[in-house]
Amino acid sequence: MVLEMTNSPKRFCYRAHGLTIASTTSLPLDRVASTSSVDVIAGCVDMDEVDVAHQRADDAMNPWVVESWLVDGRIRLDFAGDVRFEFDRDHAVWRGGADDPDLVTHLLVDHVLPRIVSLRGDLMLHASGVVGPSGRVHLFVGESGAGKSTLAVALGASGWPLLDDDAVRVIITEGACRAVPGYSSVRLYPDSAAALVPNLRPGAPMTKGHAKRRFAVDAPLRMATMPAEICAVHVAGWSSDGSATASRVQFAAAMGLVAGHAFHMSGNPTETTRQAFLSSSALCAVIPTWRLDRPRGFEYLGDVISLIERIDEDRQP
Repeated sequence: MVLEMTNSPKRFCYRAHGLTIASTTSLPLDRVASTSSVDVIAGCVDMDEVDVAHQRADDAMNPWVVESWLVDGRIRLDFAGDVRFEFDRDHAVWRGGADDPDLVTHLLVDHVLPRIVSLRGDLMLHASGVVGPSGRVHLFVGESGAGKSTLAVALGASGWPLLDDDAVRVIITEGACRAVPGYSSVRLYPDSAAALVPNLRPGAPMTKGHAKRRFAVDAPLRMATMPAEICAVHVAGWSSDGSATASRVQFAAAMGLVAGHAFHMSGNPTETTRQAFLSSSALCAVIPTWRLDRPRGFEYLGDVISLIERIDEDRQP
């Protein structure tokens, strides 16, 4: 099945991760002006069953997402909750989730589009990102709950433009690594939002029943508008002694950490391991990686911001 805009009376255009998405289905995202230059055509459709050539799951016993490579060349994602996506480099269609458009939007922009970016050949990190006073980007990776969004929004409240709070596209060319702005929203728990940006407009639940909410990027927060060169990758973690510290991570360990916090997707499933090695090594060969450990609690964020400011100025923390 291929969805074509010529067969649709309407299209709604959105921008995320440097891609223009034209959808036959309205989504709770900020729209952009309709354009003839479209990267991904999207929409909710009926789906035919297609044979699976290869399959893998994020958890063998209790999977949240199952990835399937179909015999017709497309890729399928089955998410817990009965939402299914099928996509290739230029299309992303889904079924299910009609009663929860926020869930569909979350899955599309935070899970499907990152895989499409990877399929198209760029590195897609599961990371938050901001632009420092130097004009260069700081990316934050880490396990779920490591506070990537909190770090980005805290820096954003200090005047650093936001790239994204969850997934950042990295374009690697000879001699340069640039990060691309994602889309204009941040996902926070209400208490975190109140502590970091007290006047932020209340957001809708990220998905139905989810404790996190999606907030529009309003003043004092602002979005970056252009790709920018990367200054550093920070691996977010927690300190056990109540101090905030930053320490350099050596190349081999950095490459493993970056690869472990990235979306990897190839039309040939056997190529994903090679893709992970090549993309992560290309980034870590030219961009320093720092281990950033900090105490829990908003009152310590000032110390962490000072560390990152020193790195942005190219001084040792």
